Amino acid sequence: MYICIVALILPLLATYGFKIPIGRVPSKSKPHNFKILGKDIAIWWNKEQWSAVDDMCLHRQASLSKGVISKTGDLKCGYHGWEYDKCGKCTHMPSTNSLLSLSVENFQIDEKDGILWLTDPDKFDTNYLQERILENYMLTDWFQETIPLPFDLWIENSMDSLHFNHVHHNTPPPVNRYDSIPVVTSNLSHVYWYNESGFSIQANHRANYTFLAPYTIFFTVDEIPVIVHIVPIDNESTLFTSNLLLPKSDSKTKNFFTMLSYKLSKIFIKLVGGKIFEQDKEQILGQMKHIQKRGKKYRTGYLVDKPILLFNRWLEEFNITTDYEVNFSIIREK
Repeated sequence: MYICIVALILPLLATYGFKIPIGRVPSKSKPHNFKILGKDIAIWWNKEQWSAVDDMCLHRQASLSKGVISKTGDLKCGYHGWEYDKCGKCTHMPSTNSLLSLSVENFQIDEKDGILWLTDPDKFDTNYLQERILENYMLTDWFQETIPLPFDLWIENSMDSLHFNHVHHNTPPPVNRYDSIPVVTSNLSHVYWYNESGFSIQANHRANYTFLAPYTIFFTVDEIPVIVHIVPIDNESTLFTSNLLLPKSDSKTKNFFTMLSYKLSKIFIKLVGGKIFEQDKEQILGQMKHIQKRGKKYRTGYLVDKPILLFNRWLEEFNITTDYEVNFSIIREK
């Protein structure tokens, strides 16, 4: 039976609260359309703050993002001139003395670190945990791409430390697929916590992962910390947003090297980030074709795959799936 991922994830977000990156900060001079979680959202600067509503005028169902910003900061439909305020309330209907009491759905939008975030101000638990994690780090540069692939395969890829040597061969520092990889034993793998909000796991000697359900991963591989947001746009595409983090320091000497690392990291992301992303995408596209035909049937006895197994257990246990996952099974080899 096919299940729509968006219909399943939206209740989860209502349960846990959320903070979702939806795109880089756009021009304030006109409205914009953003697609996320199966919704089309019209976003505009109302002269004081970013505002967001469902991108459909209630009059004749035109796209509000194709309109203009009124002199008062409301969103004016470009088709017939109906206007909506930041709360989604219709404030003006041209050529009538009888204003109907109508509203479109509105959303909370925040701007931070050069990104627009869709947030839930009434739910703060996973937001709080994410902020606590980031307290000890500084952001470098955001890498963001829209990809024609389902979100769960990208989350698995982000939790897969074994793929890096093979897929990203010859990328800095340099990576070599022919280097021997240490065997992962049970004493190197440990689950710190696991519940509806996600889990945290030491995967092996080189990698730790914290999954903040249902869209965010904080991980370190070879002591390099990264935060990744992997959010479904719809059933066929995903918004991938990541940032390479640097530890903060109170020491002036260390701060000098931190700022140097900051500048070098931004250069590294610009030069190498796109290449690494394309290498991952090529592998996942091939993987997806087989899963669409046969269902997700992994055969693994790897302890190094434990984060991926735990993530898929989380998907099943909390009733989250993708619409191609028919006959889902993971076969653990003995």
